[in-house]
Amino acid sequence: MAEHQLGPIAGAIKSKVEAALSPTHFKLINDSHKHAGHYARDGSTASDAGETHFRLEVTSDAFKGLTLVKPSSCLP
Repeated sequence: MAEHQLGPIAGAIKSKVEAALSPTHFKLINDSHKHAGHYARDGSTASDAGETHFRLEVTSDAFKGLTLVKPSSCLP
């Protein structure tokens, strides 16, 4: 996701992950368009910004030595 295209939710996710994990690889994909009509427009920042569903790829030294399931609990 290009830096200049980050919305408020994507920007917050990026900032929190980078601060917590210092990733060597970071990729955030906004899949919200694939879920149009699957969620209520509730007036939230995420809903209003069209940022409701993401995929996240993160590689970090913070994950070294952890089982495959454990890294997800490290995410902020």
